[in-house]
Amino acid sequence: MFESEKDNSPPILDDSWEMRLRIEGPNALMNHLEETLKKSGDHSGLFYAKLLRARHNMGLPETPTGSAGDIGPEFHEAFEQAIQNAATEVGEWTLTNGNLAGAWTYFRLLGQLQPIKEALSKIHLEQLTEDQYELVETAIRLAFHEGLDPVRGYGWILSRYGLCNAITTLSSPETPGGPEARKACLELLVNALHNELGHRLAAEIERLEGTRPLAADTKAPLEPGTIAKMLCGRAVLFEEEAYHIDLSHLSSVVQLGHELCPGEAMARVRDLCAYGQMLKGRFVPTGEPPFDPLFVGQDRFFAALMGDETAAQVAWFTNIAERELAENNPYPAEVLRKLLDRLEMAEESLVWAGRTLSAPALAGLCRAAKDFKPMVHAAKSQGDTVHLVAALLEQVRAKQAG
Repeated sequence: MFESEKDNSPPILDDSWEMRLRIEGPNALMNHLEETLKKSGDHSGLFYAKLLRARHNMGLPETPTGSAGDIGPEFHEAFEQAIQNAATEVGEWTLTNGNLAGAWTYFRLLGQLQPIKEALSKIHLEQLTEDQYELVETAIRLAFHEGLDPVRGYGWILSRYGLCNAITTLSSPETPGGPEARKACLELLVNALHNELGHRLAAEIERLEGTRPLAADTKAPLEPGTIAKMLCGRAVLFEEEAYHIDLSHLSSVVQLGHELCPGEAMARVRDLCAYGQMLKGRFVPTGEPPFDPLFVGQDRFFAALMGDETAAQVAWFTNIAERELAENNPYPAEVLRKLLDRLEMAEESLVWAGRTLSAPALAGLCRAAKDFKPMVHAAKSQGDTVHLVAALLEQVRAKQAG
C-alpha cells in the first residue's frame, strides 16, 4: 500500500507552456500544471500550484511563495481557507499514493492526526521487504517519535532494531505519549528481554540434558517465574563464568523496571533478578548500596512493591540507609524514600526527606503534608537560619489554616 517517496526528475519545460496559455487560457494552464505535478509525484509543488490557483481566482499576484504583503486584509480569511483546502486535497492525494511522510506534512499542518494513525495501523513491518527501508524508518518516526502511536512504534523498534536500540530509546525519561505510553513501552521491553533469556536458557538446558523445557516456537510472553523455575537446581548453567544474555541489557532493563507498577511485567523483572543473582565471576554487573550485590537489592525493591514481605524489605533498606548515612552516603536513603513514596508511606518518607534534602527543597513536601518538623530539623542541622524561621512561620500558618 505504501511506497517510499520517489526521486523523480523535473519535467522537461519548453515553449508549450506559453502556447497553452495563449491558446487555451489560464485555467487550462493551471490544470496542466497540476496534472504534470501529480504524474511526477511532486506533492510539494502540487500544494503550491493550488495556492497559485487560489491567488489567481482572487485577483492577487499568482506567485505562491510571494510575500504575505501581496494579500490585502480583505483576502486574509479567504486565503487562509484556501491553504486549508489545499493541504486537505494534497494530503489526501499524497496518502492515497502511498507517501506517508509527505502526507504527514499536510495533516500536521491541519492538526489532523487520525488519517495518519489509520494508515500506520495498516502497516505490518514483518511483511515489508529490504527495499522498503525508507517506509520502515518513516513509520517508526511517525508512530513513536512524532507520538502518533508510540507503543506500536516502540514495538517496531524492538522487532526491527533489537534490544540495544530499544533500551537506548527509553534512556530518556520522557517518552512520546506520556507516562502511560512509557509504561506500556517498558512492559514490551521487559517482555522481550525475558523471552529472549528464557529461550536461550531453554536451548542450553536442551543441550545439556537432552530435553527442552519450553516449546521452541513460543513467541507469546513467557509466564512470570518461568526463568526462576528453569534455574532451580541447575547451577551448572553458570559454570566457568557463563552467561546467556548481554549483561548490560540485563542491568539496564532491571533498573528501568523501577518505573513499572506491580503486575506481570514487574514479576518478570524479578525473574531477571533471579537469573542475575546466579551469575558468577568478573562479568557480573556491580552496583552500590543498597544495590550491592546488584540483583539482590533490586529484587528486594520489587518484592516490597509487590507485597512480598514488604515490612521486612523496608527494614532491610532502612538498615542500609542508616549505615550509609553515617558514612555520609545519602544515596541509600534516597532509594528508601523513593520506595516509601511508592508504598504510599508518606509520613515515613517525609522523615527521611528531612534527613537527606536541604531545607529549601523540603518546603513543598512539608507544605503538602502540613508538617514542617522535617524542614525545621534540616534547617537546624544545616545552620540555615532563614529557612528555620520560614519553616516555623509556615508551621504556624498551616495550623491556623486547620
